[in-house]
Amino acid sequence: MRKVFLLIKGRPLLFVAGALTGILSGYLTSRVITFIKTGLDKVENINETFIISIVAYSLIAASMGILSGYFLSKITAIAIRQLTQKLSEKILKADYEYIEASSDRIIPVLTRDINVLSEFINRIPQFLVSTTTVVLTLAVMFQTAWKLTSLFMIAFVLQAVMIAFILPFVRRLTRRATKYNNYLYGNLSSLVLGLKELSLNTSRRNKYISEVISSNLNRWNNAEVKRKVLLETSDRLSDLL
Repeated sequence: MRKVFLLIKGRPLLFVAGALTGILSGYLTSRVITFIKTGLDKVENINETFIISIVAYSLIAASMGILSGYFLSKITAIAIRQLTQKLSEKILKADYEYIEASSDRIIPVLTRDINVLSEFINRIPQFLVSTTTVVLTLAVMFQTAWKLTSLFMIAFVLQAVMIAFILPFVRRLTRRATKYNNYLYGNLSSLVLGLKELSLNTSRRNKYISEVISSNLNRWNNAEVKRKVLLETSDRLSDLL
């Protein structure tokens, strides 16, 4: 989170623009839901103005959502460029023996971890739109039918508790999967570097594949399957609620 904050801090105007357009998109989306509610309340409310309002608000909401994504994707692109450049410069300045020994950890950071960080930033617009829409829609629902809305809120609270319970297990499995994935990167790098030697020694080659690569691959696979099953279970329980 600290790294994400530093990236956002470097481009505050872009982030503010992305946040405001995302919130505005959520607000307009909630207005569309309110318009639909008025149409469901009374058929007389459905007229030309009603249809034009829904279409107009929907188009502007979509436009604001796209604009929010654009602003924050700019931050993402700048962040990837800066992080990759900084890491590359540090690698060139570092001790050769240290870099060679740590290559199995450095390569995943350059190829995967930076993209994971950027993907997190890319999800911010959808989070802002969804949160604003839900909060404003709930406000309208409370005014209309507070008892029924209270039952919905109980379901939301149960969902939040469930996610809070499951999240530590997901994090633990994610760390485990990442660790074995890094080992696997190192194994494959060693395989490429020692290809000539391994190709001349059949027994050593088979042993390297079966005991080293397959071992870490199986550990990574087990952790990844458990993580995905846990996330899928959480999603299905959320749907049930």
